[in-house]
Amino acid sequence: MNELKLKNHILVAAISRGNEMIVPKGGTTIELGDHVIIISRDEKLKTLNDIIRR
Repeated sequence: MNELKLKNHILVAAISRGNEMIVPKGGTTIELGDHVIIISRDEKLKTLNDIIRR
C-alpha cells in the first residue's frame, strides 16, 4: 500500500480476498482477484484511474 500514489481524500478501507477481509496496512498488497473497498469525499470517481495521483 505504501507504493500506491493515491489522490488526497482517498482511503483504501478494506480488501476482500476469497473469504478473508483485510484491513490494509503499509505492507499490504493488492492481488489479482481482490475486491477493494475505497472511501472518498469526491463523488466523481468512476474508475480506478480516478484515485491515482499522477
